[in-house]
Amino acid sequence: MNIGSLVIKKEDNVYHFCNDKGNDIHNNSLFPILLQSFQLEHDSILYCANSIQTLDTFIESNSFTITNASFLLSTLYEQFAFFFENNISISFIDLTDIIVVDNNLFFFCNCDKLYFIKDNKITITHFYDLDNPFLPPEFITNDIMPFSTNYKSFFYSLGIIILHCLKQGHSFRFSKFSHTDVLDYYKHHLIHFSLLECINQDPDKRKLFIF
Repeated sequence: MNIGSLVIKKEDNVYHFCNDKGNDIHNNSLFPILLQSFQLEHDSILYCANSIQTLDTFIESNSFTITNASFLLSTLYEQFAFFFENNISISFIDLTDIIVVDNNLFFFCNCDKLYFIKDNKITITHFYDLDNPFLPPEFITNDIMPFSTNYKSFFYSLGIIILHCLKQGHSFRFSKFSHTDVLDYYKHHLIHFSLLECINQDPDKRKLFIF
């Protein structure tokens, strides 16, 4: 199966991670960092997983709960911290960029969206779909390529993705509601403050924290 920029091959309950664009210089240089961010025992193998799927597939077959949202935030937070320690950040995130392992571990897995940080900014060189619902607002208003943005820009995508998943988990209640309505529904939960900081309209002021 293909998830993000990875090819994942399964033999029994052992999963092997490979890069799907081995001839691309950008991907070749960052693929090892991506694998290291999973903190696996071996560089290209995830042992004894019962299931691996994309986040969009997961929310189609499971009721995404506030507990799932907390797991997603905590596991991705550790992975992002690893990226930052290596002076790397992400452009933006889509549902198909996140793998779900055994229903409770979540990892970003797209080399194409990894960029080196310079002066707290990343320079985006890959074109993207302006109709993507998880784009940060500064990506939508941008009309030049390449362009630079704050390295925390992708926090917005993460916040909107979590709100989208929570909305899907309450499809009847939230079917006609906006992401803002979903955020307000959880205003008495600690995750409300995390998501509120992620979706700040100003990328320089976005923050990511777990509770």
